[in-house]
Amino acid sequence: MLDLKKAFELIHSLDKKNDAGVFVENDVDLWPLIRSRLWLYLINEHGKTVSSKSGSGFFCFFKVWVSKAERLLVSFLFNKKKFGKIDVLFFSRPVYLERISKNKIVDRIVDPLVEMESRTYQVGKLYVSPFSFSKIPWKGSNVVSGIWKKKRYKKNLSNQFKNEVAALLDEFSIDVPLEKFIGLLSQDYIRFCFFYHEMTKLFKATPSLKRIYIASWYFPDMMGVIAAAKEYGVIAIDIQHGKQGKYQAMYNGWDSLNVKKKFKLLPDFFWCWGEPTKKEIFKTGRNRCSHFPIVGGFLWPDFYSQHNAKNLQHQAVDHPVLLFTMQPPQANNKSRIPAFLLKLMSEMKNLHVIFRPHPNDINARNEIIKVLNTQDFNYSVSNVDATMYDDILLCSHHITAYSSSCYEAELFKKPTMLFGVEAKSLYEKEIVSKRFSWTSGHSSEVRSWLQSGCSEMEVSDDKYIITDQNVSTHAISCFEACKK
Repeated sequence: MLDLKKAFELIHSLDKKNDAGVFVENDVDLWPLIRSRLWLYLINEHGKTVSSKSGSGFFCFFKVWVSKAERLLVSFLFNKKKFGKIDVLFFSRPVYLERISKNKIVDRIVDPLVEMESRTYQVGKLYVSPFSFSKIPWKGSNVVSGIWKKKRYKKNLSNQFKNEVAALLDEFSIDVPLEKFIGLLSQDYIRFCFFYHEMTKLFKATPSLKRIYIASWYFPDMMGVIAAAKEYGVIAIDIQHGKQGKYQAMYNGWDSLNVKKKFKLLPDFFWCWGEPTKKEIFKTGRNRCSHFPIVGGFLWPDFYSQHNAKNLQHQAVDHPVLLFTMQPPQANNKSRIPAFLLKLMSEMKNLHVIFRPHPNDINARNEIIKVLNTQDFNYSVSNVDATMYDDILLCSHHITAYSSSCYEAELFKKPTMLFGVEAKSLYEKEIVSKRFSWTSGHSSEVRSWLQSGCSEMEVSDDKYIITDQNVSTHAISCFEACKK
């Protein structure tokens, strides 16, 4: 496992050397697919994504049957063409669903845009996930989990393609087990092919479709969706879903675009929260003829305020309440619960810590209970489908490694402390300007910060997140100007 900077620099070096046309399979350049697999392999332990475990016993039995039911529903929607007239289609993931009232679950990434686009167009929404999920999304029509039919699509990578990948890994002395890596890449290719073939059927049956929005483009399923959209002249837009810092290798460091100009597997536009993200993407590949970053803003904060049926307000507390936005083990951030935080909790008995697990990290809750129940700690665990903003309103201070939640806490004037070497690199400007505090990992530094009385902060003028609806409207007008 490499840290983010080293992993990015390695992939950036590969991209600079990438000769367009080398990694072509069935007339499709799969360099983005290779890059995605390598990125995940380098920054995650054993090259696995954090939600890849499937559980055991009755849960597994139940999950298998739910998955079968979902596959039937997918087949019904695609093959019977029951989607109807759709102008704008959203593809998202269950991980973005959050509860804002007892009977309403919303998607924090796409639903604000669904609401905006539905004022003019007929919209639809599909949920893509390799796992079953039980949440019922808001505006539930045309929502289904896209479970892939692995057995139906036995697509094998050619030996020539595998040899080219092996040569690339060898040239740059990348220390990965070749057979395992090729196996994972082959699985990615099967998943890509499934979504490509199924979505071509869907898009063919929906001639009115103008554009699609995608949450997290850089996985095989969404690459298949994007490639299918381009077969029918449908514009594909990736929506920013978190911090896309300078070491995010799936958005930045695309020098190959200066030669290749565009890839079939990349979205036509990257919807950015603000100018900093746009500038970071445009540092490389400036001669691209597609895949442009465009500032569209982030509508979720205002959407939350308007639809927050719980009527939650900032909570006045007479003791520090620390919200810990967790992240899965990744790169240098190898422990879900850092040792300095446990030490701090043992030293400050009046401190209450709210643990908010990353929604993709299915093992986090069990680890929290296992580690903390053996000690006399004052803590709580965030509700599984509560919004992060609910937790922000309850806290006095916020801490995270390098999650973009620091910017969202800032919108509520809650101070954030970042920790670890990667946070120092990714947020160098913000730390130097004291926009966010930082610790290398010492409980004494966190305690001093909590006791300093800085329970409220001003929102920075240098906005990483823009929440102005007019900015979103302008971005949509730019998509409108693109002829199908």
